Amino acid sequence: MFDEELRATWRRGDGAVPTRPRPELEELLRPAARRTERTLGGVLATYVALLGAAAVLALSNVRLYRENEVMLAVELVLALVASVLAAFGVRLWVRLWDSARADRPLLETVERRLAWYERGFEPWLVAAAFAPWLVTLAINTWIDEEQGTYHVHQPLGFAAVSALMVGLTYVLLRISLAPTAKELALTLHDLRADALEATPSLGALRRRTRVWMALGVVLLVLGVAAGSILWWQASP
Repeated sequence: MFDEELRATWRRGDGAVPTRPRPELEELLRPAARRTERTLGGVLATYVALLGAAAVLALSNVRLYRENEVMLAVELVLALVASVLAAFGVRLWVRLWDSARADRPLLETVERRLAWYERGFEPWLVAAAFAPWLVTLAINTWIDEEQGTYHVHQPLGFAAVSALMVGLTYVLLRISLAPTAKELALTLHDLRADALEATPSLGALRRRTRVWMALGVVLLVLGVAAGSILWWQASP
């Protein structure tokens, strides 16, 4: 429905740049702004949940390794790191929610959200990329615990699997979120121009976003499963 309205508005311009009154322009572009908020909020919620799960699992492992000073320190550090990264994600979510206050003009909302994305969310994606790895480590140190010890018999394989999991997760996050960042930029462009110059192309962009997000979820699940299996083989 939203795309049809945009195309109809474009056609009424008879090929010229379709200038619109600010209230009407905001009404047309507000759904795109809300959609980016839901997408970014969903990513934050998913990875904060993973980091929270890693922290809880690591803390539960403390009891298993209470007699092993090295592994006890590893589990405590793992829990601390996961908790700090999750807290950072929650703080970002609060700032995302604050940027969508109804009493602000849409132009200011989108400007704030794009600045939030570039200055806070993009750096946090590096932290989010460690979430599946931290969860996998916590699970494996729980499953493979042997009388308070944990052995890595193939350190190189262990390191390679870890680096591959973190790297692929980060690349996947950046690729899957690129259409959302572009949608924000196109929306901001049209709001500043007081015209529908760029957003009529959002339909195709949105379809690509759905494909990448679905692929991201599938690959995330498969990555954690495959990483757990390979990690288990690397540390029997």
